[in-house]
Amino acid sequence: MEKTDGKSKLDGNCFKILIIMTLFKPSTHFNELFRELKEKNMEISKPTLSAHLNHLVGQKYVIKKEEENSQFVTYSLNTEKTKQIKEVANRTKKITKAFKENEREFYSLSEENQVSVVIATELSRKIEEIRALIDYRLHPNDLGKIVYANFLDSPLLHIGQKWIIKKSLEDEHYRKKILKLLNDWEERFK
Repeated sequence: MEKTDGKSKLDGNCFKILIIMTLFKPSTHFNELFRELKEKNMEISKPTLSAHLNHLVGQKYVIKKEEENSQFVTYSLNTEKTKQIKEVANRTKKITKAFKENEREFYSLSEENQVSVVIATELSRKIEEIRALIDYRLHPNDLGKIVYANFLDSPLLHIGQKWIIKKSLEDEHYRKKILKLLNDWEERFK
């Protein structure tokens, strides 16, 4: 959480939490949100999540409600303040669904095509990130544009890489083939 002119700004973790809450958990308990973030490949500790949630509550993006006669606290999106995230949420939900549905399909591709898909995805993501950052700088107060620019750096978009790494750790033959293919790609760009 950065400070600018004495005001606290939202950082990348805050934006990722807002995205995950918008897409999957608009009203949730702390541990549910923590599990959802881990499931979506966001590496965050519980103390860090707590600090970011407190910051989001302080900035009025999230509403904190302590349940009576219970130790549970419910965190909910403040829909008035997060309206601009809806467009981003719809785009990212489609991307997320496609990734979840495509792991088996991804592994059914040849190793050459798996590496090509990961490289093409990274290039497309980088192009979209540059566009989003330009758009964000032109419209610095548009929360939707800020959230989308931060989403593009989300671990969720690196899922193909994670699949390759996971299988490489499990299968030596696969690992050797992938490393050779990556070396071949590297040579193309020299």
